[in-house]
Parts: sequence; C-alpha cells; structure tokens
Amino acid sequence: MTTDDQAAGHRAHLERLCAEGGPLTAHSRHATTQNPEWFNVKRQQPRQERRALHNEILADFVASRPEVLRNRKAIVLAGPPGAGKSTAQNALIAATRTRPENWLPINPDDFKDELLLKAREDGSYAGYLIPDEVRELEAAGERFYPRELAALVHNESAILAKKAIRDAIDRGDNIIIDGTLSGEKNARAQLEALQAAGYDVKVADVETTQTVSEARILARWERGYLDAEEGLATGREAELGGRWVPRSFSAGLFTTAGAADSVCAANALWLPPITAASVSTSCTGSRTKTPPPNWSKPKDAPARTERSLTVKPWPPSAPRPRRARPSKEDSPPAKTSAGRDVCRRRCGQFQARRILSTGNALKEHSAVCIQRRI
Repeated sequence: MTTDDQAAGHRAHLERLCAEGGPLTAHSRHATTQNPEWFNVKRQQPRQERRALHNEILADFVASRPEVLRNRKAIVLAGPPGAGKSTAQNALIAATRTRPENWLPINPDDFKDELLLKAREDGSYAGYLIPDEVRELEAAGERFYPRELAALVHNESAILAKKAIRDAIDRGDNIIIDGTLSGEKNARAQLEALQAAGYDVKVADVETTQTVSEARILARWERGYLDAEEGLATGREAELGGRWVPRSFSAGLFTTAGAADSVCAANALWLPPITAASVSTSCTGSRTKTPPPNWSKPKDAPARTERSLTVKPWPPSAPRPRRARPSKEDSPPAKTSAGRDVCRRRCGQFQARRILSTGNALKEHSAVCIQRRI
C-alpha cells in the first residue's frame, strides 16, 4: 500500500523534473514537437505521418459525439485550473435546455490522453518519451504514470485542440472550449473566428486564488495517483494515473501570489466587444482565500467550495443592437498611421483608430470611456 511519505517523495521528484529546463517540460528534447521525425521543429508543424495520426485522433473524437447539435452556439470557459469550470459548464448547458451530449467539448487535456495512449500503443512512449532520469527512478522501484509526463505532449495537444475548434466551427457544431483563456492573443483570435462564423458565444470566467488553485491541482493528482497505485482506479485512470500539473503553470496565471483574480479574468473582461448581443461575460464562483486545512486529504474528508452561477439567457439572433459610438466631442486626439497602442475600454473606436501612447491623450480617452460605461 502506498503511504503518504511515498506519495510526497514521488511528488518531490516530479517537481524537480518539471522545473524550468528539466526533462519533463514542454520544450524538453523528449517533447513530441521536438522530434524532427514527427515535426518541423522550427515551424512547429507536424510532418505527413504525424498529421495522419492527428486526423485519426480527431476523426475518432468527432465520431464519439454523434448527438452534437449544429446550432452555432459556443461556451468559452476561462479561469485557472481547479477553479470549478466543470460545475460552471454543467450550469451553462442546463440553461440552454440541452443535454451534455449535444455539445462538443474541446479540452487540450483530452488530446494529451489520446497522444499518450497512442504512444503506448506504437512503442514511442518507452522508446522516445521517457527521459533517462525517469528510467533511473523506475529502475529503483518508483513508478511513473503517463499523465505525469503530459508536459511532453503539451504543445502537440494545443495544436490538436486548435484544429478541432476550426473543424467544429466549419461544421457549425455547438462547442465548449474548455481552457484557461490565459493568452489574450489566442482568445481574441478564437472569438473573432466564432463571430465570423455567426456563432452565439457565452464566455464564463470562473475564478479562485492561486493558493486554492494549487491545492486543488495537487489534491486531484494525489487522488488519481493513490487510486492507481492501490488498484482502485478504473478506466483510463487505471492506466494513465493522476493528472500532474506543474506548480509553475498555475503560478504563471497570477500576477502576484495573493491576487484575487487571475490573468484569465482580465482577458475575459477586456476582450474586444465582437457583437454586443452575441457575447456576454459572466464571472462566477465565490473565492476562498485559503484552502481548508483538510484539503490535502480528499479521500478521507473531501472539501468543496459552494459556488453560485448567474447565467444570462441566450441573446436574440435578430435584430442585434449596434454598439454606441462616442460623440465627436468625446473623441480623443487620434492618428491612423502612428502609435501601437489602441483603446482597450470597449469603445466604438477600438478598431477604428490608433491612439498615440505618448502624452496624456490615451489617459484622457480612457477616463472618458470609464465615464461613458458608467
């Protein structure tokens, strides 16, 4: 039987191996996207054989959800891991009076599992993915599970998720994009693609503190690891083990250790207003400043944080109200050929004008926008 001390020792090894520059990182030489036989490493593009594997995985993924509706609706989930996005997802689906099987959930973690399973089948897991440092520890009697090496397929899973989103939009599928929304550029591109395809989009940001996020990530991994070690896990968990997420990933989503909100919340708030009637942002979840003292013992005394979710109804498809544009009196000094910064206050000039970042023009314009929103 695995003891708490053994689990703690295994966790310490994982943290060391996943540290920056370690063998279990997304840019390690053992990462799939660093294999020149599979990828054009410089361009991060899959070669023909690897592309065929991607097509196979995506075809199986779509075939596994035959009841997905094609009503061009999308739910975009944002927030750090461990915040409770699954709970928010269920509430949002219920509000649409549909069933979970009517939606296509796209989560890079699911593609990580598929890539790891394929690697075990074709022998590349043992032949390429496992670093020498892990082999040495396994030779000494310590067992590592595939999900603990998930960082090695992190970039490839993101490539698969992006292609799955593009294909789903082309088909008009109802989709759930389950991610963190930590990258503003990627978030903007996703929502612009959805708008261009005529989607009704709902963005739900679910927040918690860094301390709680890290505690829940660790508890989730420990539960999966112990269940797999003791033969209590079933299905994929028995083969893949607990999902390991490096602490640095969660920490990177917060500007400071004590921040109440992650950068995901800021990106959800400041996304450009694609269409006022088709995009709404709702922040959900009561925040717990510190985790309960028994959080590290989920099997004996599971702890839960009560959450409330306010769901806005789907907006009418037509007519869609136009965004109010600022009057000429309120317009700031602007130039179309100079300056890189643009207004981020959701005003009508967000795309139309470029504002010089020097002087007080941008500050004055921001103040006007704040007053207008009030």
